[in-house]
Amino acid sequence: MNDLQLQELTPKITPEAFYEAFRKAASEVFSKPDAASYSRGQMTELVTSDAGVFTRTIQLLGRPELEGRGELYKIDYTIYDKRPIIGNKVEYRQPIYVHALIEHELGRNPEEEFWKLLHHYAPLKVLVFYSDVPQQFLDGFASTYHQVSSFHPRVASEQYLLICGNPNWNGRDWVAWRTSDFHDLKPL
Repeated sequence: MNDLQLQELTPKITPEAFYEAFRKAASEVFSKPDAASYSRGQMTELVTSDAGVFTRTIQLLGRPELEGRGELYKIDYTIYDKRPIIGNKVEYRQPIYVHALIEHELGRNPEEEFWKLLHHYAPLKVLVFYSDVPQQFLDGFASTYHQVSSFHPRVASEQYLLICGNPNWNGRDWVAWRTSDFHDLKPL
């Protein structure tokens, strides 16, 4: 099956279809007798839990191939401009310009961290991982990049930096590669 056939099997969710399903799901979930007295935390749970509004929305969309999960793709570290900031409440201010997103994986599955980087935008995306044989991961990253890119076009100015350390950690043995499209990994 080629990428075009995969895309045809996975039609987009339209805003209208999502909103209709969301309204029905919210009506069902919030109809619980004590829902009006829930705290903010309880309301968040009511919306995002496995039995919540978003899960019910997916069910009502009638798309059995879909599933969801809350708090997915949190980024380990973000580098951004201090100014300007959007928002009027200090605790909710968000940077306008993100320079780099950084993921760090000490374990044996840096692929999960790489996925996170693929689904966010920044001009520079950095993955730090550890392996005696980094080539197996580099090949996997390239394959994943191309698969995801067939569904979500990349921004031409994106750059990736992959930094690999020795798993027997001494803090000195690092190798790195840069690329913009995973067709050509350039050692640094």
